[in-house]
Amino acid sequence: MKAITDDKPFIYQHDAPKKVKVITDSKWKSFIYRYDVPKKVLEDDFDWTNEEDYNDGFLKYRNIYYHLSEFLRNGMVDGYDGYFGHSFFSGVAIKISDDGETYKIATVTS
Repeated sequence: MKAITDDKPFIYQHDAPKKVKVITDSKWKSFIYRYDVPKKVLEDDFDWTNEEDYNDGFLKYRNIYYHLSEFLRNGMVDGYDGYFGHSFFSGVAIKISDDGETYKIATVTS
């Protein structure tokens, strides 16, 4: 990490990790529907969704529920379509099948 000043506000420049560790079972899994997600989880974590627009596209990985719309398409992990960051050093990567019905998921750490 290098400090950059050049008469500007003090900021840090951090070199992004060049390699990441991807842990996956490489199995295709089916998305789950809204009615499969516990009501308490919908109220606490998905209160921004509604039944009409967010009926499918949910998934559960390592006891955490996600919705497909939470993943960013940024090419961070080769071979995967999206990424959800839990921290600067870890997250979850997802690969969507060509028909959009199934997915592969992985834990990513740097």
